[in-house]
Amino acid sequence: MSSTPHGLPLLAAAQAQKHVTHNEALLMLDALLCARFLDRDLTAPPAAPSDGDTYLVHATATGDWSGKDGQIAYAIDGAWRFYAPFTGLAAFVVDESRLVVFNGTAWVDYASLLNLSNVPLLGVNTAADATNKLATKSAALLFDNVGNGIQAKLNKHAAGDTASFLFQTNYSGRAEIGLAGDDDFHFKVSPDGATWYDGLDINRADGSIDFLASEAAIASAATTDLGTAPSLKVNVTGTTAITAFGAAPNALRFVRFSGALTLTHNATSLILLGGANRTTAAGDVGIYTSDPSGNWRERDYRRAAADPGDMATKSGTQTLTNKTLASPTLSGTTALPGSGQISSSGYVGIGGSPSYPFSATTNTAGTANLLFLQNTSSDATATARQSFYNDAGNYAFLQWASSAATSPNRFGFVSSAGDLLFSPGFAPAIYANASGNVAIGGSSVNAGARLDVAGHVYPHADNAYNLGSASFRFATVYAGTGTINTSGADAKRDVRAPSEDEMAVAAALASNVRIFRFCDAVAAKGDAARLHAGMIFEDVVAAFAAHGLDPMYYGIVCRDRAAQGDGSWIVGLRYQELTQFVLAGLAARIARLEAVSRP
Repeated sequence: MSSTPHGLPLLAAAQAQKHVTHNEALLMLDALLCARFLDRDLTAPPAAPSDGDTYLVHATATGDWSGKDGQIAYAIDGAWRFYAPFTGLAAFVVDESRLVVFNGTAWVDYASLLNLSNVPLLGVNTAADATNKLATKSAALLFDNVGNGIQAKLNKHAAGDTASFLFQTNYSGRAEIGLAGDDDFHFKVSPDGATWYDGLDINRADGSIDFLASEAAIASAATTDLGTAPSLKVNVTGTTAITAFGAAPNALRFVRFSGALTLTHNATSLILLGGANRTTAAGDVGIYTSDPSGNWRERDYRRAAADPGDMATKSGTQTLTNKTLASPTLSGTTALPGSGQISSSGYVGIGGSPSYPFSATTNTAGTANLLFLQNTSSDATATARQSFYNDAGNYAFLQWASSAATSPNRFGFVSSAGDLLFSPGFAPAIYANASGNVAIGGSSVNAGARLDVAGHVYPHADNAYNLGSASFRFATVYAGTGTINTSGADAKRDVRAPSEDEMAVAAALASNVRIFRFCDAVAAKGDAARLHAGMIFEDVVAAFAAHGLDPMYYGIVCRDRAAQGDGSWIVGLRYQELTQFVLAGLAARIARLEAVSRP
């Protein structure tokens, strides 16, 4: 054997010049045992390497490194020596500050080969110990996700154990969040690391939140700064009048007063319910909040000596919201806000004295709605409505007028059958019976009519609207006389006599009258469907085309898109114009015959 398994040359027995072989082995040891790659990304050798400089030759190498891809280049005596790496060879890459290892096919980071599973202790920049088996000392920690997210798990083996985050000051606990001794979620604080107070608990069973707050005492003063109290619950002691609650922003306080003092209303900084000063009594409680500017508002106030439902024990202006008054009794005339009254007869008047069981009046100019009903529910089936019932089964309607002396307008039911009538000043305007048939200008609907109009019918604008359409036609039109079409010369232009080609078309059409039955009539009546006489749209179009004329240029033929939007056409003819056109052709034909027959 002339070399070791990893390529170091061996001295032969009785070998001459043993120093050559020995020195070669030392050079290999220097290059491989102390492998230190200055770079592993070069494809060409550096111009002036120093002895001992070592590089890992990159793929597609050129110059003196050509053909040595992946080998270790070692500079010595102005030349390069090349060595193939072997599995397990480790090297330090200087320009990357990285330790790498050859795994037989590629160089990999040394760290990727380390197995940290089941390590008893691990300290990062600090020492771990038997209690803190994983310890780190760092300005920040980063846990980054792979995949769809990331979770940090703290597991405990029994409900009575603790799984929490502990926040410390100089290694003494000050705050803790987590499962502390049970399975509810706790937020706890401590002044010294020994005594702990729960501030907020979240129940594991239903997610309900329990705010745990002691009551902090604060002495009354002209400015009683509720924001400085270290608790949601505050006991205000003393009897000094209070004009301000301080300027703490966005605060909430539940206040109990221990004695009699005056709370001074301020329309900006201390807004009290009722807008007036209040004298407190021992045991009274109030709820107060501040806005972002530190202005306080009273949200609720309860007297300790009063039943919340007993208004007789209340003083000042009171606002009832969702209250049930126990057996209330009103006697005489009771005044309501805004000049309203409840009369001794039980009549209710809004805005004035009532003359009817319920009345609402206003004398304020510009009032938009006297009675306004609005549905703000997101439920599509909910409605805002006013219902009127007449137990006698006769009339139930709305009535309004410009003055008491003016005939009123009515809208509502006018019979036990459920007929609906709108009548300005008692004159019938719109009437609808229980079957949904409607009369305009009358109080009854003729038999068989869906719409009964007692008077002339006009379009809203002249020559702007159609009666029906190509897809929605009237079946039959009954009229005392025919339609009247605009025909004055002032309404027409480009007036001329028919051309020879047009006369030829008209003459040809005279022989195109057909006898037929309508398809929809046959479908509805079968053999009982009647015969009709007339022309076929396609025949008329063909006659024009046969004489080189565009049929769609003439109003005689009509073609409209079907309403169902499938691209189909509905075609028709204007028989009034078609008749005139054919008559002109017949007249010209008769004139030619007469001219031929004259001697």
